[in-house]
Amino acid sequence: MREQLDALVSELRRLKRDGVSRVAVSDASLEALKSLALVAKAAVPEASPVAAPEVREEPARVVVREPEPVRAPVVREPVSVPASEPAKAPASRSAPKPPAAPPMPVPPKLDLPAGPAAARLAALRERLLNDPAALTRVSAGKSLVAFDGPADAPVLFLIHMPGPDDARDGRVLGGAEGELYGKIVAAMGLPRAKVLTASLLPYRPEIAGGYDHREPLPDEVAYYLPFLRELIATVKPRALVALGGGAQEALFGKCDAISKSRGIWREYEGVPVMPTYHISYLIRNNTNKSKRIVWEDMLAVMERLALPVSEKQRGYFL
Repeated sequence: MREQLDALVSELRRLKRDGVSRVAVSDASLEALKSLALVAKAAVPEASPVAAPEVREEPARVVVREPEPVRAPVVREPVSVPASEPAKAPASRSAPKPPAAPPMPVPPKLDLPAGPAAARLAALRERLLNDPAALTRVSAGKSLVAFDGPADAPVLFLIHMPGPDDARDGRVLGGAEGELYGKIVAAMGLPRAKVLTASLLPYRPEIAGGYDHREPLPDEVAYYLPFLRELIATVKPRALVALGGGAQEALFGKCDAISKSRGIWREYEGVPVMPTYHISYLIRNNTNKSKRIVWEDMLAVMERLALPVSEKQRGYFL
C-alpha cells in the first residue's frame, strides 16, 4: 500500500511540473482511495479512553491520635542501583521502501566510426540499443527505444523517457501519443518520417514491482546526455523541441514549470530550443485552448525553420 501511494504522489508531482493543475478522477478511483485511507487508519490502534476516577464525598472526620514515641534513626548501608538501559524505540510498522536504483556507470565516451551522417546515425542507434546499463535496467517484457528519423532532419523532437506504449512497442512516441504527434508535425508540413524523434533515456524507469514508473535520476540523465550530444552533432538540426518539463530539465537543469517557460527560445549545444508541453498533456487536456497554446509554439518553430506558413495554418484552433 505504501508503494502504491508513493507512486501516486510521484505521478501527481510529474503532472504538476508539466503544467497540469487539475486531474479528472473517476468514482471508482475515489472509492479505491477511500479504501486505502480506511486501511491505513485501521492499521493505527486507537488509544482506549481512560475512565476518570469516581470521587465520593464523605463527611469530615476528626481523629485524635496519641503521640508516637521518638525512635532513633536507622542507619542503612548505601545500596547501589544499576543503571537502567535506554529505552528502545518501537519498531516501525511502515512498509519497506522499494530498493533504490543501482548507481549508473561513468558516462561513456562515444567513439563512432567516421563516415556519412547516416552511417554514424545507425552506429549510434546500435550503440544505444545495446548499452549495458540500459539492458540491465529495462523491465521484463519491455523494449529499449532510441530515436527515429533521417540524418538530414531539420528539427529534433525530444522527450526525457519513453511512455508506456513506447516501452511496449519499442518506438519513441507510440500509441495514442504517436498518433497525435504525427498529426502535429504533418500540420507543420513535416511528415514524421522527415523529422527526428528521440528519447533521452532508452528505457522507462520503473519502481520495484513494475506497477508504475519513476522520474529519471540525475545520474541517469548525466549518463545519456553524451548520446544526445552525439545525435545533435551528427544530424545538426536547425531547431530542437523539448516536449515537457522533463525534457526541458534534462537539457537545462532545474527550470520554471513548463507552463511558464514554454514558447521562449533557449539554446543547447548551439541549437535553438523551444520548450513546450508534452504530447500526453494534449491527450489529458483535449481542448482547443490547450491545442492552440502548443500550436503557437509550433508556429514559432516553423518560422525558425523558414517553413511556409499559410493563413489557414495561423488560424488553427482559434
